[in-house]
Amino acid sequence: MEWLDFKRIGDYSMYAVKFEDAEINPRSGNRMIVPRALTETLEAALVVRKKDEGTPLASHSDEEEIYIILKGKGRVRVGDEWREVGPNMALYIPRNALHEIQCISEEPLEYIYIANWPDTKGVYRS
Repeated sequence: MEWLDFKRIGDYSMYAVKFEDAEINPRSGNRMIVPRALTETLEAALVVRKKDEGTPLASHSDEEEIYIILKGKGRVRVGDEWREVGPNMALYIPRNALHEIQCISEEPLEYIYIANWPDTKGVYRS
């Protein structure tokens, strides 16, 4: 997707979508439940990983993230700290923190990530 200005898209008083109807990001496979193009600084996606699958080690200088674990169990690294996570847990990942998550259960790991770009109000990037 090209860079879009929030004002060109329009203002929304409410946006609601069933998870299964949300657009799938072709690169990540994540369901984009709240696309960044609809917000000023946020994005939310449903992530599903099978056993031994995970995300690559990453760090973002311009982004904070929150993970809300729905199903399954995972092993999360934030900085030098590792922790096991499971349903009904939330995790905050600050800017510049190296982080990754891997599914460690037979049941797929399902979580919602909420990303915030506080310095890029009103801009969408793919």
